[in-house]
Amino acid sequence: MKPLKFAKIKWFDRYSFKRLVFPVAILFFIGFGEWATMLNIPGKSYRGELPPLTAYEADLARLLRRDIETISGDMRKID
Repeated sequence: MKPLKFAKIKWFDRYSFKRLVFPVAILFFIGFGEWATMLNIPGKSYRGELPPLTAYEADLARLLRRDIETISGDMRKID
């Protein structure tokens, strides 16, 4: 009686290696691109005094402050 010969299974052949490496490489480069974009902030920081607010900006700041105070006041009354 002859001993049984088992077929050798190739777990990683050339095709399966490509199927594994290419998606991983693509995800790596997408992640690296997103990381580099987050760190690359365009423009420069403003230096010096800020210009005075226009009438529209001052009115907008007043309305925003009123809304924030209203919301924060309502949150304190939830008890």
